[in-house]
Amino acid sequence: IIGLVNDMHSCINQIIDRFQPRSNHSSSENIISNPAKLCFVVKQSIRDAAVAGVKLLLLCDLFTKRKNELSRNERHEIIRYAKSRLPVFLSQITRFLQTLKDTFSSMSPAQRVEIATFLVPEIEIILDTMSMLIVHVEKALQQIIQGLFTPDVTKSKSNVGDMLSKTVRNLLHIRELTKLNTFHEHITCSLGLLVHKKENFNEMSSSQKVRSIARNLEQLIEELPIFLIRLEETASAFDEKLEWSDFKFCFKVGTSKVSDILQKLIVHIDSLQDVMIQVCELVQRDAFTQTLQSLGLLNTTASSSHTNETPKMTRSSSYSTPK
Repeated sequence: IIGLVNDMHSCINQIIDRFQPRSNHSSSENIISNPAKLCFVVKQSIRDAAVAGVKLLLLCDLFTKRKNELSRNERHEIIRYAKSRLPVFLSQITRFLQTLKDTFSSMSPAQRVEIATFLVPEIEIILDTMSMLIVHVEKALQQIIQGLFTPDVTKSKSNVGDMLSKTVRNLLHIRELTKLNTFHEHITCSLGLLVHKKENFNEMSSSQKVRSIARNLEQLIEELPIFLIRLEETASAFDEKLEWSDFKFCFKVGTSKVSDILQKLIVHIDSLQDVMIQVCELVQRDAFTQTLQSLGLLNTTASSSHTNETPKMTRSSSYSTPK
């Protein structure tokens, strides 16, 4: 548990360090004046965030699976440790937002236009990649739903207990199908919106694309102080209002729900392999791939056989940046 938490802290620190201005570096090395470097830093930071995310999933799954092997005091010790680290995580996120604010607040309109011009082909690649990934998620969900939609037509003599048990199983089955169908509808809707945004972006002229990206950058910079204030308010409320009993309850329920979702995904792992492999191709982190394998979400044979192949979802060298 401590190792996983330290890994997450390390990932966030790496993200902060990448955006942190270096006083001993020349202005040519400043990420604001170097769009290619800025793009590289953002990609690496997203990959680090993905590693931190799967480490958190592994922590939740590990605690839920092993908690019955621990004594009450040992469980409470782990939860107290988690509670003690949450303010540190909030502090790291605050530092990250403050670093972004300090870095981007000095950006001139000309620099925004320069960065926006560089980002035009990158945005096109991102929209294509996200659309392709969501399509594969949608197909995987369809396979899972079709696999679950297999009504039991077998007829056999059964007593009242068997009938009640079968009824409960059917109700749970219907409930799971309903949730999956709802999630599938959300995915389909998200895909439609993304395709619409991609079409609108592709219909723009080059100058319109640059202006649109520059405008979004300006809006993001303006909203950073608001994000900082909200985060500071959250950290203050955590210190003042979140009691031990409340945190313990939230931790147990949260880790249990995450583990439950992971177990349901593992049941349908064959349908999800293509999606998981493509996500690994995008993240390009051994730690990410290995953690997915530890969670049981990625078959070892599938991932190892794919490492020597050219990434399917890569359209340019911009996704082949070094680790």
